[in-house]
Amino acid sequence: MSGSCASSRLSRPGHGGACQPVTHRWALWAYAGAAHRARSPPRETPETLVKPDEIKKLEAYFKRTFKSPSIEIKARPRKEDSAEVYVGEEFIGLVYKDEDDGDGDYNFSMAILGSDLD
Repeated sequence: MSGSCASSRLSRPGHGGACQPVTHRWALWAYAGAAHRARSPPRETPETLVKPDEIKKLEAYFKRTFKSPSIEIKARPRKEDSAEVYVGEEFIGLVYKDEDDGDGDYNFSMAILGSDLD
């Protein structure tokens, strides 16, 4: 987009240079999709795949750090960019490979439900 319309994602230059709102459903969907992709985790690439040897190292780290031999790290059935973390049979979170800076770091994400705190 050019001109003053560049500041608005939902407008485009019209005839005579005036900005017009985007009214086509497909265009609004494309804008919404772009916004969603900006918030989504990175796509799976060879660098972001969690490999079986990494899962073993992560599991040893979690067991050592949390002093719990019942922690298991399992590969996800349809996703390879992360692994599932379990304590016994209970799923507690996900571990993602973080290759933003190339250091081979990982991010652990755990959601805690308010009902679990009662």
